[in-house]
Amino acid sequence: MFRTFLISSGFGLVSLGAAFAAEPPTSTDTCLSLVGTLAEAVENAGLEGDARTKIDDLMIQLKTQCDDGNFEQAASIAGEIEQTAGITRQ
Repeated sequence: MFRTFLISSGFGLVSLGAAFAAEPPTSTDTCLSLVGTLAEAVENAGLEGDARTKIDDLMIQLKTQCDDGNFEQAASIAGEIEQTAGITRQ
């Protein structure tokens, strides 16, 4: 039962992350919130190996774009993270 709860919670976070990335962030704060949401969703997805390495690299790029105020580029990177992690946009 607890495992079912964790799986359900993970899907909820994945959906939340997908919803955030559907539109470009409008500020550094919302962009960094997206970073956190995606990081949590990826962690819950339990990815390993090459996919995880690629996502880790993309997460660094995403945070850099957020810090630099490049929100369109950040949204593009977030989409690539979603695709690699198997997260579906809503």
